[in-house]
Amino acid sequence: MSFIFFFSFIIGTILLVTRSKENESIRWLALCNYCASIGALSGVLKDETIPAFKNNGIQETVIFFLHELSIYFQFLGQSIAPYAVLMYAITFILS
Repeated sequence: MSFIFFFSFIIGTILLVTRSKENESIRWLALCNYCASIGALSGVLKDETIPAFKNNGIQETVIFFLHELSIYFQFLGQSIAPYAVLMYAITFILS
């Protein structure tokens, strides 16, 4: 999951830096990549980071904060990504 997070984030950044002014659909595609990376970061927090912190004796407040952050990231990834894909498709067809 961490590979998906880094890969999607890097691809989104490359799209924004190289071609964001040329086409509006590229910006929506970059947002879709960022949403995918946020969703993957939620999986990384839930599957790798929180269990590692529990095994190392990190404070419960930090673990609780990371768990809540994981829930919010998952919500953002699942609610904004379909909207970004839809807007990408609409702007790609109209341009």
